[in-house]
Amino acid sequence: MLLALALASVLAAEEPQAAVEEEELDSTRFKRVGFTALGGALGIAAPMLLAWGFEASQPRPCLTCPPAARDPAWAVGIGALPFTMGLGFGLGHGLTGGRSGVGFGFAGALTGYTLAGGLLALSSIAAAPRDWTQAYPEAGAGLLAAFSLIGGVLGMELRHSELVAGAKEWSFWRGLGSGAVYVVPFALAEVGLIALVSGLRDNTASIALMTVGTAANVFLSCAAAWGVNRAFNGRGQLWAAVVGALASGSLGLAFVAIHAHGPPQGGIFSGFSPSLTVIPILSFGAIIAALGPAVGLEWSGARDPEQPATRQTASDRNWQVQLGLTPGGGSLGIAGRF
Repeated sequence: MLLALALASVLAAEEPQAAVEEEELDSTRFKRVGFTALGGALGIAAPMLLAWGFEASQPRPCLTCPPAARDPAWAVGIGALPFTMGLGFGLGHGLTGGRSGVGFGFAGALTGYTLAGGLLALSSIAAAPRDWTQAYPEAGAGLLAAFSLIGGVLGMELRHSELVAGAKEWSFWRGLGSGAVYVVPFALAEVGLIALVSGLRDNTASIALMTVGTAANVFLSCAAAWGVNRAFNGRGQLWAAVVGALASGSLGLAFVAIHAHGPPQGGIFSGFSPSLTVIPILSFGAIIAALGPAVGLEWSGARDPEQPATRQTASDRNWQVQLGLTPGGGSLGIAGRF
């Protein structure tokens, strides 16, 4: 009876403490998500507001001049946005105890931005000949910013949860080295391949050579990146590098393609006026395409961590002795696990 009362009192004392700890965990997560979102929002808004303010302070020389989205200030603002957004995500997440790397915030923000851009592109096609930058620019820009912010926060928080649960951290410098070894030979070989194909007069032969040459270039460059990963104690798989290269290349093309309907107004492929925003957009597309092999190698290596060899102790050994009696005799059996 006394034992039951003591056990009940202990459980009653532990339940409020567990509830307090769980509440503290929830409040910590809420604060981390809130500060990450605030940092990302400031990182997105700062370069855009500076570009808008600079553009608004400059008088237009004529009424038929290109729209504001084609001005140099906006090109500089768009070019700086990934860096300011990453800084905001990193500071907000890190100062509240987060463990995720900024790259996962970039990946989430890129996913959200591409999804919103694709939806806006579809709406522009449906509302042709007017793009969303002409029909509802403020709402479209807000959708892009909101989806990017939500995706970035989710990317940071999901990676933090995985690390807390025991996931293996990725090596930044190893990923940087394998990525550089992939990009440099691939770019040089592709330039040479394009120069070779441009000299051919047969279109069928040109297409075949370009397709086969690019496929071989991707595989060999991924093999070089895989070699660097292994040289720096990585456990990445070659197939993951190839899949990452194909996936990031497709995503880079999709990122550029959604800007056919803006921003800027009229799209980057519009013949209305040359746009300086083409420079950062194409640069971001190329960077996205270049990250795939390094990400694939680090991801596959983290999924297959090196397990140390285990030695069997004396307690793991199990011996069994069994006696059997039969009419006119008997038997003795010995079995062991060692």
